Amino acid sequence: QPSLPKLFTIMTAPATAPAALPLVILKPREADRIVAGHPWIYGGAIMHVAPGVKDGDLVEVNDHRKHWLGVGLYNAQSKITVRVITHEHVTVDQAFFEARIRAALAVRQRHLPGATSFRVVSAEGDFLSGLIVDKYDDVLVVQTSALGMDVRKPLIVAALKAIFHPRAIVERNEMASRKFEGLPDANGLLEGTLDGPVTVTLNGLKFETDLRAGHKTGLYLDQQANYQRTAEHWLRNMDTHRAAILPLFADTYGAGHEMK
Repeated sequence: QPSLPKLFTIMTAPATAPAALPLVILKPREADRIVAGHPWIYGGAIMHVAPGVKDGDLVEVNDHRKHWLGVGLYNAQSKITVRVITHEHVTVDQAFFEARIRAALAVRQRHLPGATSFRVVSAEGDFLSGLIVDKYDDVLVVQTSALGMDVRKPLIVAALKAIFHPRAIVERNEMASRKFEGLPDANGLLEGTLDGPVTVTLNGLKFETDLRAGHKTGLYLDQQANYQRTAEHWLRNMDTHRAAILPLFADTYGAGHEMK
């Protein structure tokens, strides 16, 4: 059997482990998904929750034999009772968020060299379940769809300021999914000042977007590579097919702009 990546290896607590956390113990045969990297733990998978755990708290997750699995964000109001955010013995503080965000940023810089606007953090894809961060040049937009992330916004904002030194950080928390976490809608400035729309450059083209009142976080920044590939394919074949593009169900059709 091949060995698991280090990130998902079951570990025993070191002598200098961070402060003890309330314990969540899983039922037999429920640990395999977590060891394999899936971050969500549903209520039906849980055998025991330590008394006194509050929604939004950090918890230590163990298998039914009390082997360490990781640390997660607890919320009994949600069907996703625990969201695992690390399999390592670390303190979840500003430094933790800085390290995770810097790791995510390095991936974007490798695959989108020269880009100034892009999705910095994509929730589970960057091991930060419930957190989205979009970068619009010198303005950041944050979404927290999980209670555990929402109550840690001050740590997240501090980490973002340390990494990016943005002109402004905007909160766009109007997703329907927040109600399943017991969270109200929230929209506004978390840091800095922002007056009017922001102009950004994607694949050499300029777009203007209203980050405080526009659609979702503004633009579909995570699709800019697809915009470029679609435009390149259409341009290679336009002489042969004389085709036109009909954008259906599109709020902002970035690929269409790239083909003009």
